[in-house]
Amino acid sequence: MSMHAMPQKPRSPSLILAIILCLPVTLLQAETTDFDGDWIVNAELSGDTDRQVEKAIREAGGFPSGGKRGSKERYRGGPADQLLYDHISYDQHLRFEYREPRVRLIYDDGFERSFYADGRGRVASASGTTGGDRSDYSFASWEGERLMVESRPLDGGNISEIFTLEEGGQRLRVELELHPLSFRWPILLVRVYDRVNAAP
Repeated sequence: MSMHAMPQKPRSPSLILAIILCLPVTLLQAETTDFDGDWIVNAELSGDTDRQVEKAIREAGGFPSGGKRGSKERYRGGPADQLLYDHISYDQHLRFEYREPRVRLIYDDGFERSFYADGRGRVASASGTTGGDRSDYSFASWEGERLMVESRPLDGGNISEIFTLEEGGQRLRVELELHPLSFRWPILLVRVYDRVNAAP
């Protein structure tokens, strides 16, 4: 008995639309969300890093002793293995480059982080190298329109970041949980950036 292929009915537009709508939201958002550009910290809307460090110290039962009271960036400049914490929590400028699925973040003094937004890991170092040298490690994923980043700094601690666009894409909010290995309590901080619009 011979077998003949049954003719296939053309797929209806409604069926195709239903398939698209069933795609993971993270996949669709990763292609359309635009964080690209240069950003500068909005000091009025951002948390004070020094105060949040001191709060974490007190929460753990310690006593703050960083620098002269009232001075800026009192807790910046610790051990070399904590450099990532400094750039994330103190730097004034941030350049965000997203080329799916790769994210590239450039801070003051050319400090660069490079990682993937599909769960793959990538080192984060001043040179942006990916070799076997000892480097910070980051990986990320999309959750709707938010970019979720987890990092493992050189000191053995961890950093969690949530990047969200606000004000029609003109403002970038970054929620931080910094937990250096030497701290018993995490540092909770929100940094808000304004987009630096290119001159017309």
